[in-house]
Amino acid sequence: QAVALVPYAAPGTGFVRHSAADVLAGRLAPDALRGKVVLVGVSAPGLIDQRATPVDALMLGTLVHAHLLAGLLAGRVLVVPPQAALVDWLSLLLLGGALVLALPRLALWQGAVLAAGLVAGLIALHVALWQQAGWVLPLASGLLLPLALLGLHLLLQYRHATGARRQLAQLFGQYVPPELVQEMSRAPERYSMRSRSAELTVLFADVQGFSAQAEHMAPAELGAMMNLLFSHLTDELRRHRGTLDKYIGDSVMAFWGAPLDDPDHARHAVAAALAMRWRLPLLHAEMAVHGWPPLDVNIGINTGTMVVGDMGSRHRRAYTVMGDAVNLAARLQALSSQHGLGLVVGQATYQALQRAAQPPLCLALGAVRVRGRDAPVRVWHVLAWPAGQTGVNGQTGQADALAGDWQRLREAADAGRLDEADALLDGLARHPPLHALCRWQRGRLRSAVRPLALDITLPPA
Repeated sequence: QAVALVPYAAPGTGFVRHSAADVLAGRLAPDALRGKVVLVGVSAPGLIDQRATPVDALMLGTLVHAHLLAGLLAGRVLVVPPQAALVDWLSLLLLGGALVLALPRLALWQGAVLAAGLVAGLIALHVALWQQAGWVLPLASGLLLPLALLGLHLLLQYRHATGARRQLAQLFGQYVPPELVQEMSRAPERYSMRSRSAELTVLFADVQGFSAQAEHMAPAELGAMMNLLFSHLTDELRRHRGTLDKYIGDSVMAFWGAPLDDPDHARHAVAAALAMRWRLPLLHAEMAVHGWPPLDVNIGINTGTMVVGDMGSRHRRAYTVMGDAVNLAARLQALSSQHGLGLVVGQATYQALQRAAQPPLCLALGAVRVRGRDAPVRVWHVLAWPAGQTGVNGQTGQADALAGDWQRLREAADAGRLDEADALLDGLARHPPLHALCRWQRGRLRSAVRPLALDITLPPA
């Protein structure tokens, strides 16, 4: 059953009204009603024939019929068809289905554009049915549904994003600096703790002389000293975008390139190691205030393919790295600690450094044997000179002279001219950054017939 909508005339537009008393008394002109449609009704308030309408709060019921009759005669009566409810439900179903399927796959602005387009299409359909068929269909629900679904989608996306950020912070917050976690939170779906194989750079830093000092210090004092030391070292790891793996006794383990991709992971790792070495004077000054002895740090770095991810047992797990490249980094750290070399890097790390615009000064230590490897491995010593200095002690031209001295030392050592080699070592040992290296080389000269040859690679001019 259809429902007709009364086409009320604009306020001020009325119908001609005559009193029944005038008709009965003959006071009305004889042709006053000729050719007219006459409706008979009552207007006395006591008869309660008054209706509230959009154009008049107290319109006579007879006038409501008059408006409807006028609309019928003019052919402009709109109707609510019997199938209005069905059309409304179908519209809601199509709109809701389209948005539910599309919104999760679209960006927020794309979802808003889609919702606006669907609403515009729905309005156009209603206008067409109104103008062509005279149908008036429910529209409010169709307008509110896209807005409600878009708001719900926005709320769910916000909860998902904040939940993903919280989960990311919980997973990586203890390993990665907060600023990197914030960077990762822009696309949290890209990061997980699942194990994967990747080329990374790993660093081991060990405190030299820790065991000897630990024998003479109270546990509380020893713990406070190590907390201070680790705080300084970790500050540099964070500043150079490193991922802190763990503290192992008096050692620190960190790696670069995961979970956040870092094409320059080798350069950042070496930069962090050099920064640690440069920070030692500041650390020693703080330790002296407490009466603690100065401690040195020796570092080993290696680059290679390794497994990174959440690994461990069902009792305890950690985000860490494993593999042969990691083991080699630990061996290089042991070599550095054994001879007090400060910083030793593997061949792959050295090659990655040479691709930088201004690589640090690296001295080749040749092929050395390390535990767990059948064949010798080529390793390099990176000089930890103060940042911004390209020459020894900040003097320009010294680097070229140093290169010549190393070349002559190599030639003398290869030729068996040990006196000449010792003299060259005496000269090189005057440079503080080379003390440990010269001491180590002098021991090699005296323990082998043909000592280990040394090379030097300088940064480009």
